[in-house]
Formats: sequence, structure tokens, C-alpha cells
Amino acid sequence: MSQCCGSNNVMLLACSGGSHVGQVANDCARRLTQLGQGKMFCAVGVAGKLDMPNGSTFVDAARAADVRVAIDGCGVRCVGKALESAGLPVDVQVVLTSEMPMEKGYNFDFGEAEVAKAAGLVADKLKSLGS
Repeated sequence: MSQCCGSNNVMLLACSGGSHVGQVANDCARRLTQLGQGKMFCAVGVAGKLDMPNGSTFVDAARAADVRVAIDGCGVRCVGKALESAGLPVDVQVVLTSEMPMEKGYNFDFGEAEVAKAAGLVADKLKSLGS
């Protein structure tokens, strides 16, 4: 999966909230999964401490990851806080409103350029883990 940090178990947990920055975060995680930079995982399952169909829990699966990446749309940091609330470290934290920067809005008017920029930001942070 990820050659950038020497791990083959990079978990991408993204906001998919009701604003365009949440949707950019979600699309970013999907893009990175398609590029083999990690594997998208259900942040809501971790936040809710839900059981998985295989008998494990979402928290157990997240705990087993070598690297947990929280891709949050805004400064509320729902994904990062969900991991912390479950007692899990956030190995890479990205907040799009402050790091891209983007303004939070509700028009869902974003394009490929924003998703690519967000994915590049996450990929750069993953590379820095291996340095």
C-alpha cells in the first residue's frame, strides 16, 4: 500500500460531514485509497464504537492499523477527536480549513483541484513519517 512510510497498513479516516470541506475530505480519502496510499475506513464506526460483522469492533480494527490518518474538513476535528475518544493515537492529522486553506461552506461547489490538493497534503505528511 503505502511506500511512503514503510507501512502496509495505513488507515484513512475522513470527515464526510454536511459541508463542502467534509465532502472534500471524504473524496481525498477515496482518492488516496485508489492510489494505494492507504485504505479508507469508517470513522463513524470508530466514533460509535460499533461492532463489525466479523465479530471484531471498529475500534479494534483501527487499533491494529500501523498508521491512522484523520482527515478533517474543519477545526471541529470530529475524526481526530473520535480516534482520541476511543483511546487511539492520531498519527497524521489534517484539517483542510486551516492547512489548504479552505473556507467551510454549504454550496458543495468544489472540483478536482481541491481534492487533488488535499490528497497531496496528506501524501506529503505520510512521506514525512518515513523521514
